Amino acid sequence: MYKLTKAEVMREVKDYIYITLGLISYSLGWAAFLLPYQITTGGTTGISAIIYYSTGFPIQWSYFVIN
Repeated sequence: MYKLTKAEVMREVKDYIYITLGLISYSLGWAAFLLPYQITTGGTTGISAIIYYSTGFPIQWSYFVIN
């Protein structure tokens, strides 16, 4: 059985913290700058935003259905 060292665990924790901070930054920017001005992005989020702007169907539900 392989035992993890403290350095390996700390590296993984640091990676997860960076990923979390990046996702928070993306979601805040998307909600604060893109949605209020009806700017769409690419991919699933863009398609969901277009559906929301044209029909009023909530973005989270269309994102879930498309995914």
